[in-house]
Amino acid sequence: MNTIYNTFVNIESQEQCNRLKELCIDKGLNYYWNDDKSFLFEEYLWCYFLLDDSNCFLLCSHNYNKTEVTEEEFIKLLQLE
Repeated sequence: MNTIYNTFVNIESQEQCNRLKELCIDKGLNYYWNDDKSFLFEEYLWCYFLLDDSNCFLLCSHNYNKTEVTEEEFIKLLQLE
């Protein structure tokens, strides 16, 4: 079963990244990398939004072998948490 903890979203823009970050914060999931570069789209060649091994939401260049979902699927999973 997919959850926000075993999936990732392939990010295509800074706006998409900002939107997902804010949705997580709004849901009360405030464990995210609080660093200026943690959510900058232009920092990465391939950019994934996910919860990493230290339980922090961030953008990164690898997907930790998680299951890819669309932004819409991620939002639905987020609503189930």
